[in-house]
Amino acid sequence: MEKLNIDLTELANNSNNIGIYAFHDIKAKRFDTPFYCQNDMFAGRHYKMLIDKEGTMLNKFKTEFNVYRLGWFDSISGEFTDNRELIIEGKNLIQEESK
Repeated sequence: MEKLNIDLTELANNSNNIGIYAFHDIKAKRFDTPFYCQNDMFAGRHYKMLIDKEGTMLNKFKTEFNVYRLGWFDSISGEFTDNRELIIEGKNLIQEESK
């Protein structure tokens, strides 16, 4: 299979591209339903907001979820670019907050 040559900086900086993200449940070994954010920073803020919100699964099991960027969606062409990358490890975020 031919490897795609993708400039990730160009993808991220293209205002037509919207990031596709998902929470990964480490214990269940499953991804949750994907969601869209403008970039990694917004996805990180979304995650932080949910782990701080009482009653959410992410709040109850903070260290058991990671955030992945699954790829990009081009809002002009309708094309998806596959680019799975770990963005946030839940256990690391919690450790940083406790310092």
